[in-house]
Amino acid sequence: LKAALDASSKDISTLMALGYCYKEMPNGGLAAQQYELAESMDQKNPLIKFMLAKVYKSAKLPDKFVAYAEKAIALNPKYSLALRALAEHYYFGRQWEKALAAYERLVAQGDAVTIEDEMQLANCRFINKKYKETSELVDKIIAKDPSKTYLRRLKGYCECETGDFAKCLIGMNDYFKFAPADKILWSDYKYRGLAIFKTKGDTLAGIADYKKAIELDTARGSETWKLNQDIAKMYYSKKDNCSALKHYAIYLDSVEKPQPAELYEYGVSQYFCKDDSMRFA
Repeated sequence: LKAALDASSKDISTLMALGYCYKEMPNGGLAAQQYELAESMDQKNPLIKFMLAKVYKSAKLPDKFVAYAEKAIALNPKYSLALRALAEHYYFGRQWEKALAAYERLVAQGDAVTIEDEMQLANCRFINKKYKETSELVDKIIAKDPSKTYLRRLKGYCECETGDFAKCLIGMNDYFKFAPADKILWSDYKYRGLAIFKTKGDTLAGIADYKKAIELDTARGSETWKLNQDIAKMYYSKKDNCSALKHYAIYLDSVEKPQPAELYEYGVSQYFCKDDSMRFA
């Protein structure tokens, strides 16, 4: 390629190929140099802008990456590669509002939109608490491809978040039918358990789901311990005093200011739990 440039120093395709080689080596500085030379010869080529954006992304220069990705999109508003790269940049950078806007733009105007792009848009809508819009998009995607089991989960979550717990329970039960066991998350059990409680279903099944959620959630700083509060209340309502006592103890251990009603139920549970040697104390 260097020999080719010696023969024709203004051949853009050779400069681009050499830039790509340097990027893969990797040598970001020399890659950018070739692409900038190509850019100086053709200011209206979106591919050149996009390749420069990728070099700056690899060099961990996010501002330059965004600037050149936007330049590529300005030249070709339908350029899916640039639109997707920008959306992924915001998504994996956890800039949720910008990610949502970027995925909305990709799906609305991209020339090669994939079903995975639509799924990521659904994720962004959910993260940004646009539950109704998420649910509507999920329905459209599943109608095109029913194999996207993950979306059944998202649909169930949305129904719970909007307060339609009957639909949430239907959706989560549907999800559990299709989801591989190793793909089920702690939050799946939490949402299904919540839906069971809210629809006044099988209390023991709801308790089992909450316990499974707590068991599976191993993240530091997690707050699934709060689920012990609902578990305790359910056991208390069933007069299973020893079980209520156990879960109230776990819950109250991490609460700075317990509610009087919680302390009262904790005390009553202890008083009537015959397995507790200190129950009268």
